[in-house]
Amino acid sequence: MDRELDDDLRNKIMDIALSHPEVKAVEDLRTRSSGLQRFAQMELVIDPAISLDQAHKITLDVESEILKQFPNCQVLIKGTPWER
Repeated sequence: MDRELDDDLRNKIMDIALSHPEVKAVEDLRTRSSGLQRFAQMELVIDPAISLDQAHKITLDVESEILKQFPNCQVLIKGTPWER
């Protein structure tokens, strides 16, 4: 049965994403688990002046760090320009 991850796990995922120096914020974090499999979706808010290649590298770095802590997690990340 699918269910939302508990607050401690959600906060850990959020902390991992925010620990990257280029990530300004994390928005729309959605998590769930189904059996032993975990899922995390999020938008990383990043500087719109950086290149697409740099933005892609940031998302890969964040995904890699999440997978180190949660190897049985499927991670989907979208980059969002920071226009605040």
